[in-house]
Amino acid sequence: DEENTKNYKTNRDILLNQPPADTNSDATEPKTIAKHLAVTKHMYNTVEKNLATTDDPELQKIIRGKLVQIKHREAWLLFRLGRYYRLHKNYATAESFLKMAIASNPQHFASYYEWGLAAEEQKQFEHAVVLFQKAIEVSPETILGYVELGLMEGDIFLSVLQDLKREGWTEKAAEVEALMKERTKNHRPSRDII
Repeated sequence: DEENTKNYKTNRDILLNQPPADTNSDATEPKTIAKHLAVTKHMYNTVEKNLATTDDPELQKIIRGKLVQIKHREAWLLFRLGRYYRLHKNYATAESFLKMAIASNPQHFASYYEWGLAAEEQKQFEHAVVLFQKAIEVSPETILGYVELGLMEGDIFLSVLQDLKREGWTEKAAEVEALMKERTKNHRPSRDII
């Protein structure tokens, strides 16, 4: 289980095109991203001024499309800053950048997902579930939100079971363990399907 979880997290990091959490990131990364962000904001302002100076509807349509592209780039850069700070356990700063990314592009799946990971790492499980569900809502074709919810649910059951046993609630522990086994049996894929 531990090896599968590690492999999943490594694959998740590769999919998000980010370094895994256990690698040493370049200490200048936030500075580099901030420079790209400043250029992106300048581009947005310049293109927005061009929109205000043209009366051609066709050109306005093209410029509006460019503005959307620039906002999506801005969201991605803000996401990268949020991810950097989450990986370095600076959750308040990470959350701030992820909120800005979502404000820039409300459909930015990775920002909801990353914010959910930050909430989960801080043991804010209910908030993490809401964020993973939002990630699924904005990008139902991306499996990461579904997988993270499943892993989290398994972690929560295990944590509750361990707490019950530690506190001497053997009857309740047996109930939770039976529930976990039943859930596993019901959700294990059939050999006929594979």
